[in-house]
Amino acid sequence: MTKGSLKFTTDNYYQLADGQIFMGPGFHVKEFNGIVPLFVVSYCQTGDEYLDDYAEQEMTSMRILKDYFGELPFRHYSLLLRKVIPPESVTAPSLAMEHLQSSTFFGDTSGIRAAPMSKEQLIRTMPTFLHHMSHAFIPLRCYGDAYRPYVMEIPPIINNIWFNEGFMWFLPYDTLKLERMKTGFYNNVYNGSPELKKLSLTQLSQAASTMYGTDFRIGTAVFSRGALMALEMNNYLKEKSGGKKSMKDVFRYLYQWAKLNQRPFTMEEFPLLIDKACRVNLSSIYKKWLLPIQ
Repeated sequence: MTKGSLKFTTDNYYQLADGQIFMGPGFHVKEFNGIVPLFVVSYCQTGDEYLDDYAEQEMTSMRILKDYFGELPFRHYSLLLRKVIPPESVTAPSLAMEHLQSSTFFGDTSGIRAAPMSKEQLIRTMPTFLHHMSHAFIPLRCYGDAYRPYVMEIPPIINNIWFNEGFMWFLPYDTLKLERMKTGFYNNVYNGSPELKKLSLTQLSQAASTMYGTDFRIGTAVFSRGALMALEMNNYLKEKSGGKKSMKDVFRYLYQWAKLNQRPFTMEEFPLLIDKACRVNLSSIYKKWLLPIQ
């Protein structure tokens, strides 16, 4: 709309809080036919980007996630892209933000997409888009205690960011089969800061609650530990079941449990739930990864 008013309703506060607003004449919107309607919204300060490859990555992510979880929890999805010339030098990375049915990516204009990418480039640059769409399942609809309700004055201290982030970084590795991702997880955990390695996984998650992106050594350490926990569990499940069970079954079980119970799981419940998912005891792996890194 160029002027006037627009009225809309939301089902709850979180749907409103996770909404996205772009204003002004300098952005454009393109709709694509995915499993559900996809909207790509872009503002690029130095000129319009080529949007079709973003759409291909998002629509592929939809197909992967529907297969992984059995359904999509949104009726449509939107990707918002903002690329600007940085007003000043910054030390924190330009991290993206996930929402209930959309995701927002911030960045500078050095990496704009001006032309179609090769198939190899599409796969190589896809993990972060798949990762953030997967957050529509975990943790936005399946999460542990302290994630909600939001406390507006201060960030909540969350003990299981390793689950929210790490398990959803394992998913792109598991589905896209990019070995460089696993190499990155190992390097972040075992070749990272000695001080961070001394922290238990809960302590590291608590630090990440307020410093995940401010000091991204903390962010990469916490999600990499979570991803390696999921990876080890995945290998164990496949071994014990003769390849019939995997973390895909665990993720689907947790998501359906949250959908049925309409509440967060507690950290006391978490190891019991992942054991129930495939009727395989994963507690020894879980307890091992809670400890500091040796």
